[in-house]
Amino acid sequence: MERTLKLLALCMMLICSLVLISGCGAGDKFEGKWVGMIKDEIIAHWEIKKNGDGYLITAKRYRLMNVDKTNLRWRTVDDLENDGGTAKDNLLNVPKTGGALTYNESDKTLKTMPYPTVPAAVMQKDDDGKEFERLKAELLAKKKAELEKKYPGKEITVEE
Repeated sequence: MERTLKLLALCMMLICSLVLISGCGAGDKFEGKWVGMIKDEIIAHWEIKKNGDGYLITAKRYRLMNVDKTNLRWRTVDDLENDGGTAKDNLLNVPKTGGALTYNESDKTLKTMPYPTVPAAVMQKDDDGKEFERLKAELLAKKKAELEKKYPGKEITVEE
């Protein structure tokens, strides 16, 4: 009898451990930092945090603007700070923007809804920030090449 109780206790501990382990690391498909390009000229950067049953969403769009002929500056075009959002299935509603984000299971990306003045963006998870830096470097190289062609021999400067 005592041996049966010990075996039962051991089995219960094993089951509880497996339940805890299986729940850890699964993560939330929306939660994290996301980045993508809009029309090859604007970088969309979203940070989504789980908040109880909902989400807190911070969104920024970065654009490389010409300050004058050969001087470029990074500007935040729009931003959304800690807006609430709710999810159902693969759709994350963002009421303040009147839009939603759609999670694509097959390639694990988020797609923003298009607006009359802003086309949709397909965003990739970027929790380490490397994709954001890669997109910034890509956009900077493109803009510099355009200006060097337009203003040969002139130095192109960039302000952060």
